[in-house]
Amino acid sequence: NELWQQVDADPERFKEALGQCDIRAIGQFLNNLPDCPIARLPETDDPPLLMPLGELLATSPEQELEYVPLLGVDGLIARGVITLLAAQSKAGKTTLLRYACLEWLRLGLRIVYLTEEPLPVWRERVKQFPALSQLILNTLSRAHPERWVAAIRTLDPKPDIVIVDTIRRFLPARDENDAATVARAIAPFVDLAREMPHTAFILAHHTRKHLIGDEVDTTDIAGSHVYAAEVDTLLTLTKVREHKQQRLLTPLAGRAWVFAPEPLVLELSEDASEYRVLGTA
Repeated sequence: NELWQQVDADPERFKEALGQCDIRAIGQFLNNLPDCPIARLPETDDPPLLMPLGELLATSPEQELEYVPLLGVDGLIARGVITLLAAQSKAGKTTLLRYACLEWLRLGLRIVYLTEEPLPVWRERVKQFPALSQLILNTLSRAHPERWVAAIRTLDPKPDIVIVDTIRRFLPARDENDAATVARAIAPFVDLAREMPHTAFILAHHTRKHLIGDEVDTTDIAGSHVYAAEVDTLLTLTKVREHKQQRLLTPLAGRAWVFAPEPLVLELSEDASEYRVLGTA
């Protein structure tokens, strides 16, 4: 811009001045200068940007999907992908995640939990389940997604699981029904998941309405369709009629699934000491 001003916005003088500079990239505003000599990027040994899939697979290390169990069941929560767990408000998302965390901590897994709930609530949970004190929690109730992503990147060793509960609490999206706004807000988490193939990402979210049993599909996810589109796996948690302590966990979609797994019937014990899988629906 300064160079353009120095030559009084004269295209011929500007092109002459450019020829005397070591320039690697020029802004879009130069497109109206035909035949302008622009320096090319130097040749590198980087791989090509486009390759046949067969060659790409042959030159990349083989990585099979690795799952972490959910209440003892494999095949639902995978490392390196994003899972959206959706349910009506107060339907039990955090309860399910809490018992899942207990299972993962027993397996020695490292967990980052971005929570919207206050510290006194977690203090009471730790009194009941001391193992939860090993969770890595956020110290701020709100921040831009880029800050959370940057903080997670600095952790060493890297976490096995990252939980965001709920995702709308940690996004700066003013209108969660606007696709472009939500896409920009959720992108840092999507990019981070691709960078960390050994970390499972779980985003808790809400459904649009009160749902019972298996009466749910992807259109029932609250907010923009981007929430469902950007994740790799989509699970819903709904109440079961006539059984206050039971929930139905329904796998709606998964990019790695040939067929969706069967819905699972979950039950919380009366004394809240155990959350178990009763079987398939």
